[in-house]
Amino acid sequence: NPFLPDWYRLGTFLAAYLDNNLEAAMHEANQIRWPGYVAGPILRATVLGQLGRREEAASELKEINRLAPHFKRIGRRALSKVYYHRHHADALLSGLSKAGFEVD
Repeated sequence: NPFLPDWYRLGTFLAAYLDNNLEAAMHEANQIRWPGYVAGPILRATVLGQLGRREEAASELKEINRLAPHFKRIGRRALSKVYYHRHHADALLSGLSKAGFEVD
């Protein structure tokens, strides 16, 4: 649906990601291009990490650090609040870890 509100992509991303449909998850993450917001870079880095594409993830990790330098400290809690469950946050943090980004 081309008329989906942008924020809806957060849910469709998570559904695809948790189903291990990484191509669909990347498509959804690529639709999230909100200037000044960290959601898109986090989700793109997560998928790239799962795909083992660390070099491509590096630019997304730089953007995360630029937009939210505190994310390493609050990332687990923030993702748990956005996605309602810690196990969802843990699944995302696994991808970020594989991309080379460790959250405390």
